[in-house]
Amino acid sequence: MNHEIPAFLKLNIDGYQAISPTPSKPTQPANQRPAAPKVVRQASIVASHQFNDHQLANSLSALALAGATAQPASDQALLSVWQDHWTGIEGKNDCVSLGAQLIAAYRDTRRVFHGVTHLIECLRLWREWKALATRPDEVAVALWFHDAIYDTTRHDSEARSARWTLDALTAGGVAFDTVRHIRDLVIATRANETPTSNDARLINDIDQAILGASADRYDQYETDLQAEHSHMPDFIYRRKRIEALKTMSTPQRLFHTDIARDTLEMPARENIARTLARLQDRPLMGAQGT
Repeated sequence: MNHEIPAFLKLNIDGYQAISPTPSKPTQPANQRPAAPKVVRQASIVASHQFNDHQLANSLSALALAGATAQPASDQALLSVWQDHWTGIEGKNDCVSLGAQLIAAYRDTRRVFHGVTHLIECLRLWREWKALATRPDEVAVALWFHDAIYDTTRHDSEARSARWTLDALTAGGVAFDTVRHIRDLVIATRANETPTSNDARLINDIDQAILGASADRYDQYETDLQAEHSHMPDFIYRRKRIEALKTMSTPQRLFHTDIARDTLEMPARENIARTLARLQDRPLMGAQGT
């Protein structure tokens, strides 16, 4: 179902003037006709948790996941990729500090899944699917911001990430229409959101592509996700995860774009069914006070 954009996100952007905007200080955190896209195989999101520095640096065309023996991506390599995307949205002010803040946010040690690995997997899939985007550079920047704030103890991480997006890009001299579009794309990644534009459908599918990963990669995702919710008792987490997976698998389709449905829908449903069977295999101890 559709969700109204929170009022606190509307105020600045809807009152913002495209001509001679007054930059505001970024809020600090507490992600020609285009050619037909190449069909992506499931292996695109079967990934190690490590990345090759040389592959990441200097060029988006080299953005790729490397083997298990590669060294972790350095902040400088990631910053180079961020600067390419900033150029793509015609940001006017220096973006290095903002890029460093974003990278630091994704490197937060409390992020077991929603960290740098997830960000790079999303950006790699964006590179492979970007011919499908209406405004591809803006989708890329929205991916950088979509999990910029991630707090499992609250339910407004996407809204707070969208506010950071709004403030940071406005301060960076990005055009009004571009800021609004990127802000809307970040909001589109909220759980249970129904994307209503081409780019919103694309970013939603990229963010959820982990559902269609190989069985091993998906199982690691489930393990990492529970680790991010370690503040919850096990029986409560399992109950909530069962509810979420059942809700997720109810719609006729999990993905919104043809390419995601063609390549990810079937393995995603298999992953979800297998995980539900595992989670339901033992009783939810503690649910009745036991």
